[in-house]
Amino acid sequence: MRLHEYRGVADRDIRFAERGVTVVEGANEAGKSSMIEALELLLDVRAESKAAKVRAIMPAGREVGTEVEVEISCGPWHFTYSKRFNRQPATNLSIHRPRPEQLTGRDAHERVLEILGGHADLTLFRALRLLQADDAAGRPMGDSAALARALDRASESDGDTADSASAEVAEQALIDAAEAEYRRYRTLGQGRPTGELAAAMRTADELDKRCRTLADARDAVDADAQRLRSLLDRRSELARTRELREVERDELAISWTEIERLQTEQAAADAEVRHLLTASQLAQRDVVDRERVAAQIAAATADAERLGAGIADHDARAQRAETSARHLEDELHAVRERWQMVQTALSAAQSAQRVREQRRELRDLDERLVELDRIAAESSTLDESLRANTVDASAVHTAVDLARRRAVAQARLEAVAARFTVEPTGASTVTVDGEAVADTADRVAVTDAVIEVAGVVTVTVRPGADTAAPAQELATVDHEIAAFCATHGLAGLDDHADRARERANLVERRASSQRRARELIGDRSHRAMVERRDELRTIIETESAGADVDPDDIASLAGTERELSELVMSAERAVTQQHSAAREARTEGRMAREERERLAGRMVELEGRRAEMLAQLSDDDARRTVQAAATRLGEARDRLGRLETELARLDVAEIELRRERVTADLAAIAREHADLERSATELRARIELYRDESRLDLLQDATAELESAIAARDRVQRRADAAELLYRTLLDKRQQTRTRYADPFARRLAELGAHVFGAGVSFDVDDNLEVVSRTVDGLTIAHEALSGGAREQLALLTRLACATLVDEADGVPVLLDDALGYSDPHRIAAMGEVLTAAGRDAQVIVLTCSPDRYRGVDEAEIVAV
Repeated sequence: MRLHEYRGVADRDIRFAERGVTVVEGANEAGKSSMIEALELLLDVRAESKAAKVRAIMPAGREVGTEVEVEISCGPWHFTYSKRFNRQPATNLSIHRPRPEQLTGRDAHERVLEILGGHADLTLFRALRLLQADDAAGRPMGDSAALARALDRASESDGDTADSASAEVAEQALIDAAEAEYRRYRTLGQGRPTGELAAAMRTADELDKRCRTLADARDAVDADAQRLRSLLDRRSELARTRELREVERDELAISWTEIERLQTEQAAADAEVRHLLTASQLAQRDVVDRERVAAQIAAATADAERLGAGIADHDARAQRAETSARHLEDELHAVRERWQMVQTALSAAQSAQRVREQRRELRDLDERLVELDRIAAESSTLDESLRANTVDASAVHTAVDLARRRAVAQARLEAVAARFTVEPTGASTVTVDGEAVADTADRVAVTDAVIEVAGVVTVTVRPGADTAAPAQELATVDHEIAAFCATHGLAGLDDHADRARERANLVERRASSQRRARELIGDRSHRAMVERRDELRTIIETESAGADVDPDDIASLAGTERELSELVMSAERAVTQQHSAAREARTEGRMAREERERLAGRMVELEGRRAEMLAQLSDDDARRTVQAAATRLGEARDRLGRLETELARLDVAEIELRRERVTADLAAIAREHADLERSATELRARIELYRDESRLDLLQDATAELESAIAARDRVQRRADAAELLYRTLLDKRQQTRTRYADPFARRLAELGAHVFGAGVSFDVDDNLEVVSRTVDGLTIAHEALSGGAREQLALLTRLACATLVDEADGVPVLLDDALGYSDPHRIAAMGEVLTAAGRDAQVIVLTCSPDRYRGVDEAEIVAV
């Protein structure tokens, strides 16, 4: 494969081993996965495609063409195939075997598809890939024809191999023929009609639609003719109705003239009634005003006499309240002097008591701060010890893990290392590595061991090659133990327990000191306590304690002070109440005098108005004017009542309603008559158009064509159903034969899986060659319940089993992109053995960013990118 200007790959040319394992190593984003993507684009996408995935392979920031070239062997074919995408697209094919041939463009693309379709199992090719984006299950392999042939041969006896191969070829040819016949009528995926069946169904549907359209047109014309007859009948009926409405309109016009005359006279009578009513109301209002003014004069006179009596009473109450206030002010002065004396004595006693309490608080703060300083010094010492001792719970866990790992490594080394026994049998001294052996000694040859009998013989025991990895593992663990001891200051790994207990004791002591400090500080800070202590010292230095006072005396003084305070407030309230009463009485007297003066002015005004009324008209003349206005108003109302009775007899509202209804009916009849004429004209035009176009003849012809098309469609449908029945039956029969494929596939999978899961492994495989469960030493676990690493290993084993089962002529490469990411070192080493075995029968290409995973693959070809 050669890539040029493919994303971040400037130019790369790689040749893979035709048989065996090729490991392509490279860092992340080195373009390993791009190689598989490039192969898919080359085989599946035309060079001139403008698809997004094709534009995405162009290097960022540069408008250049991307080139992909591969050299492929497929059956008898050997060819070189290349494409240039995006800029100046081109396709080239050079066939080397079986006969030279060169093609370009679309011909080259179709020729490659023809070669691969006839000589390569593309289903198997896609199924044998294990990419980063794939899940552990992968793609189903049961549809692979090459794998089916291989499993069929494996399931038959040796003597029947040739016959079974011939039967398989005949079976596949029959299925292919049935499939081709089925594809004539339906799509292979969803069974949708296509080809001849789709055309027959489409023709029948189109003719059916045309017949329905023509029939709908015929029905519409019949409906138009019926509607035209209805319209003409309705027009005659409207003419008769209009004549009746015009006669009724003339009769109502005569009645309405009489009504208008009576309404004119009624309006004049109504105006006269309103005028006389206004005159009568004015005369009545004048009489009422005269009576109201006389009543107001009498009421004002009575109020003035009442206010004069109230003024004298207000003055007397004000005098009494002022005298009482003076006496209460004298009593208040005496009580206030006694209260001030008691307050002075109480303040002195409280000040002395406050100074004593501040001194007690100062002593308590001094004691707490001294204790806090001691705790701080102790905590500093403990922190220093904790910094020196780093063996915490995590370190203990690490030490235990290191000890366990060393014991395991030691056991693994001793399990594979040579063991020897030295037993002296004579007088000569026997030494092992320079150390004399006095009695029988058992030794393990981890490194070279020298057994020497001075002057007689020297024997060197060397460890086997298989001890190198365990020895290296033990050395690595010892190195980690030494680093751990150096980090934590331990003489040996066994000292970690004592140091851990020592650290736990230090942590407990520091926690106890911190609890004691929190108890001493409480809800304050250390700084606040120091500031409060300094403040108390300053206060105590500036104040004197004074003489000691008994707390009972302070309480007695406080009680006396409260009683005198209440007396002072009570006296102040009494004085205030008396002054308020005096002010209130004076205010009420002033308001009464003002009200009396206002009433005097009001009486002068009312007397003047009364005189004016009498000067204009006497009271008797005013009452006679009211009576005359009432008489004229009654006469006018009688005349208006007679006119209203006569109009009511004529029923004005009913006549007016009938006039409006007749007018509206005549207008509606005129509009409907015009609409009828317009609709009738349109209907006549449509009927004439249908007759001129001969649509009835067209309908009869289309009906005949539809019957013929339906018969043809039914014939094709019967052939399509027969083809589908044959194809489905053959597929079912082939699926039944596949059930015997599971055993040879499971056996090959068990052969490869023994390297990874042990010799006692077996697999349950279904008809689609998918693993259902794994059994190891009698323990069966469903595939879905296996760990992610086990499913990943099983996915790789499945692909390798398929690759090794198929014939060499049918073989396809196995592509692995960064597999075994979830596998432990032991399983990775075992998978290396499997890949080595599979490489003898298949081409395996591994893309990885972790080359160490595949170091165990023997004779692998390494390619660095």
